[in-house]
Amino acid sequence: MAQAQTETKHTTLYFEDGDLELSAEAADGSRYLFRVYRAQLGRVSPVFRDMFAMGGARNESVRMYDPAEDLADFLESVYMPSSLTRRLKRTTPARTALELAGLCRAATKYGVEDIVAVVVEHIADQWPKTLAEWDASYPVWTSSRASAETVENVPEPVSAIRFAREFDLPSILPAAYYFLSVQSTNVDSPSPPPAVLPVARWDLVDLDILLCLMRGRDRVRRAALPALKASWYDDYENGCKDSEAKNAHVAALLRGDDAAALHEQYDHLEILRRFASKDFQPRNLCSSCRNADTIATEAKRAAIWQSLPELFE
Repeated sequence: MAQAQTETKHTTLYFEDGDLELSAEAADGSRYLFRVYRAQLGRVSPVFRDMFAMGGARNESVRMYDPAEDLADFLESVYMPSSLTRRLKRTTPARTALELAGLCRAATKYGVEDIVAVVVEHIADQWPKTLAEWDASYPVWTSSRASAETVENVPEPVSAIRFAREFDLPSILPAAYYFLSVQSTNVDSPSPPPAVLPVARWDLVDLDILLCLMRGRDRVRRAALPALKASWYDDYENGCKDSEAKNAHVAALLRGDDAAALHEQYDHLEILRRFASKDFQPRNLCSSCRNADTIATEAKRAAIWQSLPELFE
C-alpha cells in the first residue's frame, strides 16, 4: 500500500480562522496546506469568484494542481500585497525572470493580471530599448561580471527570453537575444578563471531559442562585416595617406582584439563602436578616413540595432 503524503501547514499562509483550505504539491514531492479567506480571494480573482459561486463543501481541502511554490507566491501577493514590492527589490536581475515566472503563471491562470503587469514592467526596465541605453548598460554589465557578488546585477538573457515569450513582453527580446549571442557557450569552468563570469543559463535554452539565436547571430554578422570590409577599398578613393593604419585597425577588430570578442563570440555592435570611436582609432589615421568612418559606421551600427527585432525572429 502506498504511503500517504504528509501535509504540512504553510508557515505564513495558513490562517487558522480562514474558511478555505488549499492543498498543493511541492517540487520535492511534499504537500503543503494553505488556509485563506474566500471573500478576499474572490474579490481579487475572477476565476476563484466563479468557483465559489458554484458552491460545494466548505469544510473540505481543495486539491490544487499548481506547484506549491507558485501557489504560495500567488497567495502571498494576494494576502500580503507589499510582499511583491519587497520580492522585486530583493531578487537580483540575474534571477528575476526565472524566479518570478511561476508567480506570473499562477496569477495569469487565476485572472489577476495586475500582479503580472507589475512583474512585466519590472523586468522590462532591466533591459535597454534603445542603442543609447544599450551603450550605457553594456559596460556596466561587463564590469559587474568581474566578481560573483556583482554578476548578480546582470540580467540573465535566456530566462528573460522565455519570460518575454510566455508573458508577451516583446520589447526586451532584441537586447536579450543580442546579449545572448555574444556570450560564451563554454559552460565548463576554465582554468585559469575567465576575466568575466558567465551569465547565460544555456541549460534553459530550447530549440526555438537556439534556432532564433543561430539565425540572428549570422544575420548580424552579415550586416556588420560589409561596413568594415568596404572601408579597405574606400581608402584609395578618399585619397588616404596611410591606408595601412586603418587596415591594421580593421584587421585587429575582425580578429577580436581589444576585447571585441571578450566572451568568445564576436560582438559586432562593439566592433563597430570601436571602429567609429576616435578613442580606438589609430593616432596616425588621416582625418578624411577618421571622419568618413565615424559617420558611416555610426549610421550602420544604428541601423543594425533598429533591425534586431527582424534579425532575431
